[in-house]
Amino acid sequence: MIEVKIPFQASLQFNNQELKVVGSAALFQRVSEIVKSNGANPKEWPLIVQPQDGFDFLINEFIEKSKNVPFKFNHEELCHCRAVSTQKVRDAIKAGCSTQIDVTRVTLAGSGCGSCRKDIDFVFEALKNPV
Repeated sequence: MIEVKIPFQASLQFNNQELKVVGSAALFQRVSEIVKSNGANPKEWPLIVQPQDGFDFLINEFIEKSKNVPFKFNHEELCHCRAVSTQKVRDAIKAGCSTQIDVTRVTLAGSGCGSCRKDIDFVFEALKNPV
């Protein structure tokens, strides 16, 4: 099973050739358009080249996960001072954080010594510019 989610907002699942979309009508519409053009198997979907929002990031994460493409930032913990995981930062960005300051407010990452701020920026870039 392949699953990605924006906690408490949306999720995409692919299991036994069955695609399940949970979330807003906007997400359902985007996925429906992709399925119509490329089929239900996310391995066949093209990446969204210029993702604009959390749903685009979620869809790209789903595509990359289905193709076993590792995320460019492979450290489990991004902020050591506050013990914030990379996944928590990714989830905050998918949920709508659009700046490093937003991510820090939501996750506390970058609010200690500050050495991970460049890593937060790297996660932003990695999500905006998929493989």
